[in-house]
Amino acid sequence: MSTVSEMALLQDGPMLPVARVQLERPGPRMSDVFRTMIKKHIHVAFKRRRLLTSLWPAVMYSGISIMLFKIFAQVDSGNVRALLLALTVPLYLVLAVQSALQNAMAEIVTEKESKMKIVQEIYGLTPTMYWLSWAGYFCIVSGLCVVTIYILLALVAPVMAKSSPWIVICLLAASYLQQLEFAAIASVFFNKLQTASAISGFINVLFLLLAEAMQGWLRGKLKLWWYLASLLPTVNLFNGFAAVMLSEALYYCDDSGCYQGISTKTAFVSEFCIMQYDETNPCQASVAVFSAGESMIMILIDIVLYGFGAWWLEQVWQGDFGQAKPWFFCIDPAYMCPRSTRESLIQEDGLNQLTPSAMKIRDLRKVFPGGKVAVDGMDLDIKPGEIFALLGHNGAGKTTCINCVVGLIPMTSGEAMVSGYDVRTELESVRRNISVCPQDAGTW
Repeated sequence: MSTVSEMALLQDGPMLPVARVQLERPGPRMSDVFRTMIKKHIHVAFKRRRLLTSLWPAVMYSGISIMLFKIFAQVDSGNVRALLLALTVPLYLVLAVQSALQNAMAEIVTEKESKMKIVQEIYGLTPTMYWLSWAGYFCIVSGLCVVTIYILLALVAPVMAKSSPWIVICLLAASYLQQLEFAAIASVFFNKLQTASAISGFINVLFLLLAEAMQGWLRGKLKLWWYLASLLPTVNLFNGFAAVMLSEALYYCDDSGCYQGISTKTAFVSEFCIMQYDETNPCQASVAVFSAGESMIMILIDIVLYGFGAWWLEQVWQGDFGQAKPWFFCIDPAYMCPRSTRESLIQEDGLNQLTPSAMKIRDLRKVFPGGKVAVDGMDLDIKPGEIFALLGHNGAGKTTCINCVVGLIPMTSGEAMVSGYDVRTELESVRRNISVCPQDAGTW
């Protein structure tokens, strides 16, 4: 049986919260945590009536695309028809995918605003599992959107009927995943839902206009400019959907015949012709395009870059709650390769302690904005097996001290360890070995 140290902490208010420190308690299986988090996301989204909010824009904008397709089908000129489809249908497909950005930001920021995110982390949920669970939840929601868009645009109406189903579905799925990761980056900077919703709407309009403008500006430019522009979250989506629509209306011919639609043969084609051609009857008018295959590669690159950016910003950005790491933490061995020291912060009587203290605090100081000193030079040493009561009058700093230890708020200076783990560099391990019942719970 593990050795346990318990502390009763008298805080402001009628409740008597309890912090419990336990040494090396085995945690639950990752698969169980993941399933529980997915169920939690679905339950909360259902309560907030946001479970299918990304699906309605997908249906609406797909319907508009079908209407435009039927209108442009009456245009006699194949070149004009192809250009109209390449400029309008991708616009509404990007709008459908962009709706996922607003919904994802709303869900993530709401958890931050309600303290649910930080409380789950204090209870031992790792940031990696937190974001993996969000990715799993949004994959379920996005999967419904992808299937709906494909059914409407390929089966109900032949907007993309000539293209390979797997390529179109992969392009749509990668587009939604890219928007999720961009939402993870943007949500780091917001703590209020109202502000996040307003800014996300502005971001959507800005990037959409930029993607449209890039289609004209990039014509005739070097491929390098296309690649650089594709690092933006909507330009590569627009490029990919435009390539699909152009391939649906135009032709690519080789020795084995002529093809329409995106397939393994046409995925990396950069020029299409308005009519069928061969060696004896060469193409008279070709249309240059940034290929769908290149767009897919750029989307996958963006997914990797955005994923790293979201992970790094989450660690270094100091919000209302949590404890930020230094901006260079990803190259600091103290953070990337943490080791439990299993020793006291200070050697007492020249001897190292072989058994770590349940909790050890040295010279802890917390100064809030405005200069208010909540904790000033606190020292504390709780041995394994002890029952310790931290008493004091209202405003003495009891709650602030424990909040610093569990990473709810950052320390101004000083050091703290729980079961031998450093609060500054090994916060996840600290949280696996301490449990806190706060005065206000952010979970339900």
